[in-house]
Amino acid sequence: MMREQAASKEREERMLQEQEESKAREEKMLIIQQETIDRLVVNQQRVDTILVQNYELHEYPIPRLFVILPESYERWDPRSFLTERFRIKVKNSIHLASHEGYEISRPTDFFDRYGPYVLGMLKILKHCLTVASIVTPATQGSLDDVVRGVESLTKSTLEAVEMSIGFLEQKLDNTKALDEKGDREDRKEEDVFERLAALEGADLRRLDTFLRNKDKDKILGNLYRITTEVGHVKWVCFEHYREAYRETAMKAFLQAIEINAGVYDSRLTRLTICLKSSTTAQDFFKRIANQAPAVAGLDVALDWKVTTSDLTLLVESLAKSNIRYLRLDLKEKFGEDRSRREAVLPGKGKYQPIMNLLVNRKLQGLVISNMYHFGLRTTQLSPSSLQAPVSFLRSFHYLQVVKTTDGPRLIGILSLCPGLVDVRLGSFNYFSDPCSNLSRAMDALSKLESLHLHYMISKDATSGGEGGQDAATCPSYGINRLREFVCIGISFDITLLEDVTWRSSTLLQVLALHKAGDQTRPFNLCPVDYKAAFSQLSNSSPPYYIAPSEQPFSKLTHLDLKLLLTKPSMDHLAAVLPRIELVHFGVSGEAKELLKYVNYTPLKSISLSHMGDKDLKPFYDAVFSLDHGFTPQQPLPFSS
Repeated sequence: MMREQAASKEREERMLQEQEESKAREEKMLIIQQETIDRLVVNQQRVDTILVQNYELHEYPIPRLFVILPESYERWDPRSFLTERFRIKVKNSIHLASHEGYEISRPTDFFDRYGPYVLGMLKILKHCLTVASIVTPATQGSLDDVVRGVESLTKSTLEAVEMSIGFLEQKLDNTKALDEKGDREDRKEEDVFERLAALEGADLRRLDTFLRNKDKDKILGNLYRITTEVGHVKWVCFEHYREAYRETAMKAFLQAIEINAGVYDSRLTRLTICLKSSTTAQDFFKRIANQAPAVAGLDVALDWKVTTSDLTLLVESLAKSNIRYLRLDLKEKFGEDRSRREAVLPGKGKYQPIMNLLVNRKLQGLVISNMYHFGLRTTQLSPSSLQAPVSFLRSFHYLQVVKTTDGPRLIGILSLCPGLVDVRLGSFNYFSDPCSNLSRAMDALSKLESLHLHYMISKDATSGGEGGQDAATCPSYGINRLREFVCIGISFDITLLEDVTWRSSTLLQVLALHKAGDQTRPFNLCPVDYKAAFSQLSNSSPPYYIAPSEQPFSKLTHLDLKLLLTKPSMDHLAAVLPRIELVHFGVSGEAKELLKYVNYTPLKSISLSHMGDKDLKPFYDAVFSLDHGFTPQQPLPFSS
């Protein structure tokens, strides 16, 4: 009995499982059917578009919107109709064309054939003028297309339109004239358009026979033919033709971006994309040159073994584009195993096209990353090859390990770009090799405002000024007073960095200093007698001046100090921090006492390192203090 019940239960479970599987198959089948229907609808729409386009391209070889106006309305006499001259004024799909029109050779025959059509067009034009005359400035933008056409008409042209309407209403067949006059004055706006039938191909082709002077040059009223998304043909002026072309080209470009999993930010006009092959890149680079006038920033990664020809095509395409900012990532891995041949012959000249980016006068920002052996694979550009005294770059970021062989190339780039405002050098993860004279190259950048150094090593002097040159002979980055100074992994002469920091103290908005390892001595942000500090500097140091009224570090918005500070520096920051509104604050255990003095109310982020729970007590007390307007329900994000 139990065995039969178990078997029955097993059969029921099997049946339920089969029913669920059957239901799942049916749902899947319905989904497939719906997808098939959707594809059929899309295909039918495409077929309809092609049919409409093929028909209208054949039937509408010339513009089909036009009006007839007397050549001289001042001397107009209806009784001498046969001696009067009329002109066809071509209208594009948005406004009257900028063209003098075409004189009609046989007005009587012309009005017999085209009278009703011309009368309808004139009444539409008159209706638009009436709307434009009563529309308020606040709503004028909503009728932009109508008003734009109206604004192209002069007062004399408007009078000519009225005159033409009156003449045609008398000239046309009595029945049609009565029908037109019998319509109610308050008929709806769309009725005017519904009563007008478009001219077809035969009538349009016959129109040419009525012109006194043939359009031998095929100017066609200075209009250009375009097709809409659904295949309709329109004739527009050059400005609208160019606008339509840009819109069409941009749509095609965005489709290519979507296919390659790229992202375009229309607000920032910035494109981010990763290309996987040379074939894909060639198509993309050509589109950048021809279809992307709205793209100003390009963040592109080339994830294959790039060749010189690939980079050449990229550089040539960028020269034809409107790109102002380029971030180029070649996806090479630092320290990866290489063949012996590649180690001996790293490919001299392989990256030379990148140097030619300095010739691009549109490019203002360049970021290079994951492009190793840069110095060995390039040669230095001479000033004469730039076709200008200097490059126009304002921002240069070399975000990778700087090898000894890269140093001369970077120095050459800096010397060719004296207008640089923002310079960032080094890897976020690895120390670079010592590079002679790199600091001196930055010394010549008189417009420098932002300097970021990541694990860079100065060969001019060792940390703490010991074992290298005398600190007084070290370059001090010219007479610059920086707004951003970031030095992560300090391996430069500390005296040099102190000089730069203090000189810039009244302008600095961003200051980040992180030690690299064992610190030889505390970092001094503030001399004990800072008013007299500058007079004690060596004569070899560049001149600069800080007004007594300027408060050092009072403009800071981002402060991150992960190093040991002198007592005067701690005392000065303790006095300044409560009065400034920082967006970001970072500190390590060496300067944990500063947590007591920070104004936490405006903070958006905080970074704390090398601290225990006891060290964080001042932070918790300050955050949860009612004096700072914080409660435990308002946590502050921070990283450790």
